[in-house]
This record gives sequence, structure tokens and C-alpha cells, in this order.
Amino acid sequence: MLNSLDENSFNFSLTSAEHCAVILASEGLSTKEISGRMNVSYGTARNFLYWAYRKMGVKNRAGAASLLARLTKRAPDLGQAARLKA
Repeated sequence: MLNSLDENSFNFSLTSAEHCAVILASEGLSTKEISGRMNVSYGTARNFLYWAYRKMGVKNRAGAASLLARLTKRAPDLGQAARLKA
């Protein structure tokens, strides 16, 4: 589990895939890059982001990144998201 994004710090009910996609998006990766990193299709990565944003109550990746930064009081650890999928 991500140290910077502990599930107990908020209750959005994100799936692990949605969680991973949001972290990668907040790090600045494009949807295409996220799909490659997660080894899923572009459409699947886009759907992960869509549902995660809806659950989080934000409209886009900038809103998600801002919300995550406020909740964790620091930027997400870049190395942690890559290990989430492993």
C-alpha cells in the first residue's frame, strides 16, 4: 500500500486499479502512458480515471492531484505508484 496515500486517510472506495491510475495521473503521466505502465488498453485506463474522478468528486487529473496533495499534505511518492501494480 502507498505510504503517501493510505486508504484510511479518506474514503473514496477506489479500486486498486483506479487508485494506481490516479496516482500515475497525478505524477503527470498521460492516459496513454498510464495504460502502458498498467498493461491495460487506453480505453481501460481512461475508464479507471473516469470512475476514480467521479468517486473523488473532481473533474480532471489536476483536481485529483490537488485533492491528493491536500489529503496527504505532501506530493505522492513517485516510486510508490510503480510498485502498486507489481
